[in-house]
Amino acid sequence: MKIPKSILIVSLAALAILSGLWFARGWGKTPTSSVLVSQDAADLQPVSNSEGGVEVTVTPSWRETAWDFEISLNTHSVELDNDLVRDSFLADESGRKYSPNSWEGDPPGGHHREGILRFDQKIPGSNLKLVVRNLGVPERSFEWRFP
Repeated sequence: MKIPKSILIVSLAALAILSGLWFARGWGKTPTSSVLVSQDAADLQPVSNSEGGVEVTVTPSWRETAWDFEISLNTHSVELDNDLVRDSFLADESGRKYSPNSWEGDPPGGHHREGILRFDQKIPGSNLKLVVRNLGVPERSFEWRFP
């Protein structure tokens, strides 16, 4: 069976338009928002933020009575020399702040760092908000919500 040229051209044009809409609207992309909704604390996904020339990806995990945040920092323009224990905190729904206990990972300096920021306390409520200051911008926050 031979397909007429006009039908083939119209089909290809429609495919091109739909592909353009797909990419222009961001359909199918991972959200770059700093808020991610999850079903429970065991299923929290990584959230990324790339303001101020620093790409920060944070993955939370719950370990019995405390929170760990795996953090990856990447840049080509800013020196990553800050103290993440001093410059980070968790906030609960009522605005109460919790300080981290430790950073286990790469020391300050360079353009690429990875490690785990540990909080040895349970945060009440169904929202989890990590705030990190002085990484290319004065402050950035990462939020997760779960029922």
